[in-house]
Amino acid sequence: MKQSLRCALTWVLCLALGLSGVLVCVPAARGAETGTETAVNAGLTTTNARSLAINTLATTLYAGTEASTGSRNSDIVRSFTDDSGRQLDEIVISGRPPAVKAKVATIPRSSADGETNVLSNVPAFDWTYGCSPTSAAMLFGYYDNNGYPNMYTGPTNGGVCPMTNAAWGVGQSPLSASHLGIDSRTTKGHVDDYWVGNGSTATDPYVGNWLEHSSDSTADFMGTNQSKYGNEDGSTTFYSYRSGQPEYDYNPNNPNIRDGCHGLRLFAESRGYTVVSNFSQYILGQAPNDPTTGFTFEQFKSEIDAGTPVLIQAIGHTMLGYGYSTVGQKIYVHDTWDYAPHEMTWGGTYPFDNGATVTQLQQYAVTVIHLAAIGYSLTVSASPIAGGTVAKSPNQSSYASGTIVTLTATPAAGYTFTGWSGNLSGTTNPQNITMSGNKTVTASFVPTARAVTVTVGSATFSALGSAVIDVTATIPAGQNIATMQFSLNYDGSKISVPAAEVTAGALTYIFGANNNNANTLTVVGLAPNLVTGVAGPTVVLAHVTVHALAGLTVGTSTPITLSAVTLADSAVVSYAPVGLVNGTVAGFASDWNVLTTTASPSAGGTITKSPDAASYFLGTVVTLTASANPGYTFTGWSGDLTGTTNPTNVTMTGTKTVTAIFTSSTTVRGDIDGNGTVTMGDALLLAQSIVGIARLTTAQRLAADVNGDGSITMADTLLVAQIVVGIAH
Repeated sequence: MKQSLRCALTWVLCLALGLSGVLVCVPAARGAETGTETAVNAGLTTTNARSLAINTLATTLYAGTEASTGSRNSDIVRSFTDDSGRQLDEIVISGRPPAVKAKVATIPRSSADGETNVLSNVPAFDWTYGCSPTSAAMLFGYYDNNGYPNMYTGPTNGGVCPMTNAAWGVGQSPLSASHLGIDSRTTKGHVDDYWVGNGSTATDPYVGNWLEHSSDSTADFMGTNQSKYGNEDGSTTFYSYRSGQPEYDYNPNNPNIRDGCHGLRLFAESRGYTVVSNFSQYILGQAPNDPTTGFTFEQFKSEIDAGTPVLIQAIGHTMLGYGYSTVGQKIYVHDTWDYAPHEMTWGGTYPFDNGATVTQLQQYAVTVIHLAAIGYSLTVSASPIAGGTVAKSPNQSSYASGTIVTLTATPAAGYTFTGWSGNLSGTTNPQNITMSGNKTVTASFVPTARAVTVTVGSATFSALGSAVIDVTATIPAGQNIATMQFSLNYDGSKISVPAAEVTAGALTYIFGANNNNANTLTVVGLAPNLVTGVAGPTVVLAHVTVHALAGLTVGTSTPITLSAVTLADSAVVSYAPVGLVNGTVAGFASDWNVLTTTASPSAGGTITKSPDAASYFLGTVVTLTASANPGYTFTGWSGDLTGTTNPTNVTMTGTKTVTAIFTSSTTVRGDIDGNGTVTMGDALLLAQSIVGIARLTTAQRLAADVNGDGSITMADTLLVAQIVVGIAH
């Protein structure tokens, strides 16, 4: 039995470590990649907690490389070759502010001759849980003050990003790293979920304890401080081509990797803006493989002239460059250590004074992001959704100020356009709108009335008196009348048609006369929504009592049959969907759709619909609520609804089928993959998570803590193996 256990454990560990790259000399600090490793310098101390574990067994990663200057760049933790055959450096930037701040610079005014240019309205923040996200927050704060107003969305300073983070407190900025209690935040944020202490490699606090918050700050999107990306607290990872060429938006198919440059794109896009390009690049003279290639001072100058701040990377530090002087190729920076302006020579060093010694931080790279020119949004919609569509010409995601956009409403079959609302009014179609801000326009549609043929009966009088004439209509089978109006034309010198003597026919309507003169009576349904019955092919709309007048010649000795006096047929009756009326479904069958809901598994829970009906009229919004039974947890929707929001709404644009998915909440000790049994596959998955090449969900972590000590270690792997071979239960 012990031999079986030893063999099982040996197999698990060998396979796990082999997959991690340890036994085959392929490093896996951030997950296996398709390229090959280029080891330049071994024996590092890395900022990646998982790398630390693996590097104890193998030293194929390295902490730095020799640049053209011959100096070692300690920010480089490894090099590798990507699928295109190009070599990249993985760069980790970390560290806290020094004891003694850098010298404050006097910033000159921008000059017309191009010698000096300094961007205005660039915030200066002090260090907020990482120099890289702090620099990024200042960059996006600049954009927030210069035409991109959705970068900062909090309540401080009237919703406009302030010029310092003093309003939030030293070391706090919701734009850089969100934090419970800061900027009126009432839920956990970046700091609560990821931060333990500067340089900490511990697992992030939220893991196994609470749900991770949704990304909302630069540090979130850049991967800073997050153990799932291998970043210790205070660090951010970037990637650059060793050739000196720009690396555009590095985003490999690997959930364990997050490039800080890619994170800038994600943040800007989360705020609703379009990114034209984003890249990281060694500066001229610092590319390890080709010192003759790289980002130059002239390129930096061009970026500033275009209104684009640039992230400046020096060894162990990221700053924001926002100005230049061609005299001595000076650049002006906010260094994340205070609110003051500072300067340095392009391609030179920046001082770090710890109080005892001064270290010169060599500049070696930049990160740049270009946003699409700002424009105004035009949001159009149809009400109801099934009623029709709205077309924009030109059709763009945003519009420059003053752009004239033509909106055209096109009704769907069975609907009629009735007018505009929102930032447009009236019924003109098409109609133009001038973009002077963000606009929202809704086109309203109503079901189209269908005209039917109306037949008016006749009466023959043999004597003075009255007769009843029926007004009938042929309605398609299964439909209901929604509106009703007809006119009776007659010779007022011979007969009279009192309005009070027009009575309802087979259908329940309230009638009234809105016109009664000598020759015409117009009858309308005053309350057409009071339909209580389903119409058949032919229905009597009304009974009309006609009285003969003296103008009709009637014989005194023998009855005289007169020619029929026929009321002229000028009636118009329409039928259309009218919705639920007194509990009875009215309308065209095609306008009503069934919503089918199921639970999977059926024992997992139930779904309620509000309103609860057998079928729904087009455009009806139905609220679905999934309720899990004991022992189950609701995990999401499938079919015509996706996501995990509960309750959630579904709009009836047709027949819908929705399934609520429930998962057993009973945790089987050691069943990490959740298939109901404990196997060597669970042991392998657990071992992979320990060495860092697999990431467990919260539910999996609960099952993986086999010994119940609150942590996941090789002791748990041992217990799983013991369960598999039968010596533990």
